[in-house]
Amino acid sequence: MLRLCAVLVATLAVIAAPALAEVTTGQERDIYILENEQMRVEVDAAGGARVRSWTLKPSGREVVALWNGAQEDGGALDDRAVFTAQRYDGAITRTGPDVGILRFEASDRSGLSLVKHISLSAGSPTLRITWTLSNGTQAERTLWIRNFLLPGTQPQTDAHRYWISAEEPADGAPDAAGYFQATEPNVMALWDEQTGDGVMVHAPGVDRFYLWRGSREHPTFEWIYEPLAPGQEITAEAALVTVEGETTAPDWAALAEEHAADLRGPRLAAVEGWVDEAT
Repeated sequence: MLRLCAVLVATLAVIAAPALAEVTTGQERDIYILENEQMRVEVDAAGGARVRSWTLKPSGREVVALWNGAQEDGGALDDRAVFTAQRYDGAITRTGPDVGILRFEASDRSGLSLVKHISLSAGSPTLRITWTLSNGTQAERTLWIRNFLLPGTQPQTDAHRYWISAEEPADGAPDAAGYFQATEPNVMALWDEQTGDGVMVHAPGVDRFYLWRGSREHPTFEWIYEPLAPGQEITAEAALVTVEGETTAPDWAALAEEHAADLRGPRLAAVEGWVDEAT
């Protein structure tokens, strides 16, 4: 009898114990998956290594506002230029359980090449991204990241509010639109006060933020780095931090400090073997 009671107590303890925080990775043909207890992210390597789906937990609400397939505009982490619908080589370079990392690489006959790492940690509401864009062309190029992100209610309503650290900042504005010259702490956020869902980007060293508001169904959420000279390579880091079900507007600068304080600003290097054809 005592032994049976001990077994029952042990069983109940296992049932009551919270699940250990971990991140899992997966691959289904061209689709690469990162998942933890906060979110599930699906990346389509055949469609520019863009995020085609990003669902928050436990609500299951979708953050991506537009996805019509690999060859159409939409998704998140669109590297623009020639890369939007290009097929990337993908790989899972770290499978968890503490951190999952996806690596994607693409090149173009013009001389542009790009490597993108996307990572998610166990228990974290943050996607971290690192880009290395090599400009082997004979003209300036720009690392410009476009996202069709709309947390919470879809289509967009007046309850969606924007915060932007810029020379002309936005502080909970529902009507923010256009270009914003970025300033410290290099943060842009969108929050839906109806559901409490939101997303913030922290992008150290970014030049500008941009919001296209021509559609309530799929507005954009973009950031732009300074032009990259021919023969130069830029490595840039950013973090996308999500919130879910918040009853008051978050302190975005504090979230950036909490989840992405160690991000570094852009670094430049020379492209190995590049030849200036103008000389």
